[in-house]
Amino acid sequence: MYVCAVDKQTNDDLSAGISRRFEQLLRSEKHYDCVFHIAGAQLKCHKLILSTASPVFEAMFYGPLREQQQEIEILDISAETFQMLLNYIYAGVIDFESLTLEDAIELYYCAEKYLITDLTNSCLVAIARKLRYNNILPALELCVCMDLRDLLDVCMSFFTRCCINNPQYMTSHKNHYVHVSKDCIKAIIAANKSEKTSKQLLWFVYEWCQQECHELGLQQKDCALIINDLQLPVSGVECEDHALQSLQQPKQQCHAIERSYFKACRPFIVDQDTHEWTLYVKCDRFIALRGLVICSRLTPNISPMSHYAFNIPSEYCENLQIEIVAPAINANQQQLEQSSGSDGESDESDQEPNVANGGETVLWQHNVTKQLTRYNCDMNIEWGDGLLLTPDIEYKIRLVWRTDAYGSEYPCSLQSDFVDGIRFRDVPAQTGSLVKGLRFTNLV
Repeated sequence: MYVCAVDKQTNDDLSAGISRRFEQLLRSEKHYDCVFHIAGAQLKCHKLILSTASPVFEAMFYGPLREQQQEIEILDISAETFQMLLNYIYAGVIDFESLTLEDAIELYYCAEKYLITDLTNSCLVAIARKLRYNNILPALELCVCMDLRDLLDVCMSFFTRCCINNPQYMTSHKNHYVHVSKDCIKAIIAANKSEKTSKQLLWFVYEWCQQECHELGLQQKDCALIINDLQLPVSGVECEDHALQSLQQPKQQCHAIERSYFKACRPFIVDQDTHEWTLYVKCDRFIALRGLVICSRLTPNISPMSHYAFNIPSEYCENLQIEIVAPAINANQQQLEQSSGSDGESDESDQEPNVANGGETVLWQHNVTKQLTRYNCDMNIEWGDGLLLTPDIEYKIRLVWRTDAYGSEYPCSLQSDFVDGIRFRDVPAQTGSLVKGLRFTNLV
């Protein structure tokens, strides 16, 4: 046993000594017989040593189609990465700890190109250890662009196992968005077609689609041009084009929620100073907002006159403007939809978002004109196509009345602030709320 231990130590010393000699030969540039030109750098090497490590180099230098020129130009690898490859061939040493993920991926590409299997496997292990939430998408993008299939499997395994089903990653992705190519999205979809990932995948792809529209200067209604060929999976929920189709579903497929009534408050009187009503809404999922339910006016209080018989009307024509406002930082992710109201004459603006005071942006407007409404009832205000509301963003819903509504009274009440994943926040200066509910379509 003692002899074997000595022999093993001797072999290790011999290997280390040979590596040092080869490394010294590389650094001294003695007796070189080939030169690699890479981005202005010249790397002088030895054909025989390169050929012993790589069958590609062997074919280049000693095969039937061998290079006749002593100087070789390389265009697809950086000089730093090729130098690391040479260090591995000559000395068998790579310091993976000091490499960034991008450097490790480029080294993997280099090792795969020259069919150096041991280095390829070492790179795969090192890359797997470096994957994090903030670099997985750039890693996937590089794998797809460079057609690195084995490495793509490693990165995709991490993404499927640790990211797509992890709410923490989805939150991190929304806060630190990284945009990738359509080919990368297709690869992600192809690898995540299981039933359990379909919902999260839809969120991820739809967020990407919104950003892609912004990058290309498209409107939301043009998203289908991008998403149609993504081949989203069909599972228990309808996934293929589900998000886009939901924006244009018939109104009878909408969901309606209504806040719980607690107690009555002082009515809201429209006048020159108070002709706007504000409510804040935040949802926990993607929805397409299609309408509001608000309280209609109180019956006018007309003093009886003995000499004149006056019939109190039961209906009136409502005229108001609805605005959806978002923080300016989120406005560039929103696209405006053009649609028409269903009851009465109405129109909606289809223009670029307008920056309002206080760092807010008016995303969308809807004008209700001469909508015949009964007094003391629920008034349903609807529009054609849904307006996309993104999760975890607090939107302001603002109702604005015209001068012809001055003097009108609207009943208000204290109501619940959370219904079916949608949170309502009333302005403290207002007494209660006159917005009773929403009509919407779930996108996931």
